[in-house]
Amino acid sequence: MKNLELISADDFFEKYRQLPGHELLTRHMASVKHCSANMFGKCVMGTLLVPDKNDLEKQRLKCGFYMNADRLIIIDDEGRSSKVFEEMAKEESFEIGNPPFMLFGFIEYLLRDDLLYLEEYEKKLDIIEDLVTDERAEIPEDFSGFMSRHRKNLRTLISYYKLLADVTDVLEAFLAKENDERTRQFFSFLGNKADRLYHDSMAMSEYVLQIRDIHQSRISSQQNKVMQLLTIVTTIFMPLTLIAGWYGMNFRNMPELKLHYGYLAIGILAAVTVIIEIIFFKRKKWF
Repeated sequence: MKNLELISADDFFEKYRQLPGHELLTRHMASVKHCSANMFGKCVMGTLLVPDKNDLEKQRLKCGFYMNADRLIIIDDEGRSSKVFEEMAKEESFEIGNPPFMLFGFIEYLLRDDLLYLEEYEKKLDIIEDLVTDERAEIPEDFSGFMSRHRKNLRTLISYYKLLADVTDVLEAFLAKENDERTRQFFSFLGNKADRLYHDSMAMSEYVLQIRDIHQSRISSQQNKVMQLLTIVTTIFMPLTLIAGWYGMNFRNMPELKLHYGYLAIGILAAVTVIIEIIFFKRKKWF
């Protein structure tokens, strides 16, 4: 591929010192933390940082790029970009010789399975929601930390897709400036796809918050049920406590103390009181 060059950062900075914007790209490549793109006259350059879908705390690809009408330079110290282009070269739809279209194909290949990935991610969240709403299911002890990790992962995706959409906007503006309408439309499609992935990730991040709120509501409901039960038990035994306290007083002239069946009568009174209270609570549907 004569119009495509894969090169390390040191070799690029040594070989292409005369390129406009060289110093800016040098600073960006020193510590690639996100996707970015900038136009400099008749060229556009930037960086790509693609998270690993299997572990979003890791990176699938980190590289820089320089493109003009004649060539596309990919700056990659780890050599992962070359593997992507090798896989792309096996496909008949890959267009060799057109730098803008090669960059489009490169980015589109990196995004190819992301819609399916987000759909599978959403299904996992659906399973978690079913677990939370099922009162018979056992919730993990560190559920809050578990959901926080999901939020962190989704924040990584949100940032990635948002910045990648910005990159496609810059590339689209560059191609419009170069009057390359055909490839500009491809990047417009790519920008719409990145924007959709961004909004889907945002929606799932809100979904995680909803699941967490449902979990908190379930915990609050369980605590309310426990407090309600304790309140009912306490209320039931309040009259018994009154009876025990009343007849526990040490007065000689209490008439019930001399009755033969006084103890039995007080026992029956206590039992009847409890039964009446239970019937009353049942009718009020307090338990």
